[in-house]
Amino acid sequence: MNLPAKLPEHFLHWVWKNLCFDLRKLRTTTGLPIFIHQPGQSNPNQGPDFLNAELKIGHLKWVGHVEIHLSSQDWYAHRHDQDPHYDNTVLHVVWETNGKPVMRSDLTAIPEVAIGHLIDPYLVTNFDRLTLSESQIACASQLNRIPTAITQGWLTRMGVERLSEKVGKFQARLSDTHTNWEQVIWESMAYLMGGPVNGPAFLHLAQWLPYQIVRKYAHDQIILEALLFGGMGFCRGLTPSSNYEEMLLRNWTFLQHKHEFTEFQPFPLKYLRMRPAEFPTIRISQLAAIIHLFPRLSDGLTMGFQHEWEQAVIHASPYWQAHTRFGKSSKSRDKHLGACKKQMIWINLWVPMMLIYQERRGEIDIRSWAVDNYSTLQPESNRITRKFKQLGIDIPDALSSQGAIQLYKSYCVPKHCLKCAIGHQLLRRTNPSKS
Repeated sequence: MNLPAKLPEHFLHWVWKNLCFDLRKLRTTTGLPIFIHQPGQSNPNQGPDFLNAELKIGHLKWVGHVEIHLSSQDWYAHRHDQDPHYDNTVLHVVWETNGKPVMRSDLTAIPEVAIGHLIDPYLVTNFDRLTLSESQIACASQLNRIPTAITQGWLTRMGVERLSEKVGKFQARLSDTHTNWEQVIWESMAYLMGGPVNGPAFLHLAQWLPYQIVRKYAHDQIILEALLFGGMGFCRGLTPSSNYEEMLLRNWTFLQHKHEFTEFQPFPLKYLRMRPAEFPTIRISQLAAIIHLFPRLSDGLTMGFQHEWEQAVIHASPYWQAHTRFGKSSKSRDKHLGACKKQMIWINLWVPMMLIYQERRGEIDIRSWAVDNYSTLQPESNRITRKFKQLGIDIPDALSSQGAIQLYKSYCVPKHCLKCAIGHQLLRRTNPSKS
């Protein structure tokens, strides 16, 4: 079989790792039979692609490394013949060979095997269907063919993977802040309140404005709003047209002088294609309300906090009930933090931070903890979870919704179908014409 256009080398890696070719006809280019005891472990670092493979070539047993290329000439193009890291290579696997001997740096020859003709052409077709798909979810048209046990099992694994990544990021930030729990919670809370669009701007403010200062004013929501709106740059050039705006400006001027704030360049905030309830002005006021209600953020690390968080009514201040921007009145509406947003914050902030806190007090298995806790929570509803639901995927709880988000962002968007259990299942499907 000739080399298909645009076939990536990592496809051949997947084929070798999963032994998806006719093993009965495996021969070196010189005709020696090859038996694979162990294909080796994938090597993400410098050196051959698979380490410590166990092979029998002819009558000899070999333990060493395997290097994979699309063509024989790639060995020389990548200068492996001059690199001692490749001297323990015992097999060169290619899609097609050009017949030229492959040599180590000591000029000894390496056995080579071409496997392109041993791979079912339908496997390549399945791979092309996935990687060349223009759909945001490459397997969207084929998902209904995957057994439920596989999709649900993979979503569970993805949910645990996502939680593990969050835990890792929080632990790194805790280390950076010398285990300042409240600062880390404050930064994450600000980011989540900013949402996907304005989160970076909110995080930038939270890292500039230490929580130890914010907490000093937790007793007064208006002063908190002056601190946050002022920090975001809203008070620059503000001409007050209401008592609220006058108080905001007066308090911010006082706070600036008291704390000797250095010049802060806030990120520009965005409003386009956003519901008024999600405007950054409303979210800033609600963020101040959260701090007003829960000044000791570390209290959220205790097991009994969930009920308190769910029952809390978090309102924007009265001014923002009838405004969406400064100086622009709108129809009065009750702008409280919705249940979906609170659920999202609980899942993405409080749960992983609580896990870290509990883990540091004793041994906790992250997988069982995630299954036990996330599986009791309602799933998130967002564009990603709705997309999977439309494709017939059941998302019964928060673990599944977190899994769907992880699957979409880390596998579907970059088209890492070869690393996905669903992709594996679809790739291995046989040609229906042969059934």
